[in-house]
Amino acid sequence: MKRPNVLLICVEHWSGRLLGALGHPVVQTPTVDQLASNGVLFTNAYSTTPVCIPARRELMTGTFSRTHGVRSFDETITMTGHTTLPESFRNAGYQTYAVGKLHVSPQRARIGFDDVMLDE
Repeated sequence: MKRPNVLLICVEHWSGRLLGALGHPVVQTPTVDQLASNGVLFTNAYSTTPVCIPARRELMTGTFSRTHGVRSFDETITMTGHTTLPESFRNAGYQTYAVGKLHVSPQRARIGFDDVMLDE
């Protein structure tokens, strides 16, 4: 069986209600709408941590901030001791790339991605 492609898009300060695919009457998001029509939309996804760095670590490690140890905006704490989402995909034979920002330390740490193109 062929493995499906996986694209995870995470944004800051962009409410899901502002997508044409979710029925917004004015905002036009044709590219995201096309991706959504061919994939899965998580319309009730929540973060247990309201701070970006710990929340990203929760997503990348599948653990709560209580477990991974980061509870504040601190760009100097390294991510160690937990298998990351990109590592899991890479170990399953996927090529993994990060584009955007990760807020990890050191700044260009790949945390399991094959390559990163960051703008932090």
